[in-house]
Amino acid sequence: MCHEWRSNIWMTVELLVVGVVLCVVFSILLSIFALHKAPEGADFDNLYTGWIGYIEEDNDAYRPYDENHSYSTDLEIITAKLKSNPNVEIVGYGDNMLPYNYSYWGTTLTARIDTALQQYNGNLRTYDPEAIKAIRLTGLNGESTDELAAMIERGDYMISTQEVWRGDKPDIERWRGMDAAKSYDSTKIVHIGAIINGIRRMDYERCQGVIMRPLSGRPGQVVVRVRPGSTRDFLDSLDGDDLEHGNVYISGLKNLADIRTEAHRDVTVMLRNVSVCALFVMISIFLGFLGTFWFRTAQRVPELALRKVNGATNANIFRRCFSEGLLLLVIPTIALAAAVFFGSGYLMESGLASDISGFEFNKPMFWLAAAISVGAMAMMIVAGVAIPARRAMKIDPARALSEE
Repeated sequence: MCHEWRSNIWMTVELLVVGVVLCVVFSILLSIFALHKAPEGADFDNLYTGWIGYIEEDNDAYRPYDENHSYSTDLEIITAKLKSNPNVEIVGYGDNMLPYNYSYWGTTLTARIDTALQQYNGNLRTYDPEAIKAIRLTGLNGESTDELAAMIERGDYMISTQEVWRGDKPDIERWRGMDAAKSYDSTKIVHIGAIINGIRRMDYERCQGVIMRPLSGRPGQVVVRVRPGSTRDFLDSLDGDDLEHGNVYISGLKNLADIRTEAHRDVTVMLRNVSVCALFVMISIFLGFLGTFWFRTAQRVPELALRKVNGATNANIFRRCFSEGLLLLVIPTIALAAAVFFGSGYLMESGLASDISGFEFNKPMFWLAAAISVGAMAMMIVAGVAIPARRAMKIDPARALSEE
């Protein structure tokens, strides 16, 4: 091994560079996977959503109402049409109520806990009772969907455990059952009925606070829960009259699963590109060691033949080849560990780790990424050395020495 010290140095440098690249790649992948969590406390499968439009009085298409009709009665007729569809279970209304929508209606609630005023910041989401039932929301303290729908119906608010606080983070459970003032109108007091899991805007986003309030006024969004297995049949069963009446209409009705795919497109592309990068550098290691040890095996035929003549077994030859390859990984591993130790400390203390494209980094994640990187490089080294090693095991000592 010492006779090839020049090539060994270059291979060591290559392993160090590749190790750093893989560590960064795996850190990004681990961060993305850490952020991705399945929605909890709600069920967003088999849902359709669309936007509710209203023809205003200044529009030529506006139809005047008599004293018994209004926008509300038009919406009630559309609701009745949708509910009569055999593929539909529930129809609900609200605003900013579903994930995979990047709207953020930030608001603040203020409550007095003991003797101190505490503030809760969150994304404001509006629901009617049927919308709560459509997403099958449940509470953290065992509240059923029907119980939460009843809270919304009587005017209670709900907040999530995934919050952004100003100052010290208090015990969220102490907010349940409390009265809180709205930030934009401190004279209006609302009652916090339950604590729920937050509804994020996407599955790869940091957790933020959510404030759920009852629907008041005209809704801007509809949610329709269809029966399992009826997602395609639902759209096919609709015609234009089912989604409009009078001065109210529903537009842009789409399956929430399709909206989820579109919302995650950028992250999906990133995952693909990062994975391809990791695969490329690992293949480079494999091909580099394959070529290097193939050449070394061809040069060492007499040496290997002499070893076999002197009692070396195939297993001895095999272990020698692998140990030589893996020994080259020792120095890069030590250097990579030092880079992770100092680099992760700097990133975490400076705050840069939390500012990089919204990723969620921490020190254990960097160390895990480094361990995975070293393991991946070891696997590629073993794979690259395996073929030349098998070739070395098949050397016929008599024939090899006679040719010398």
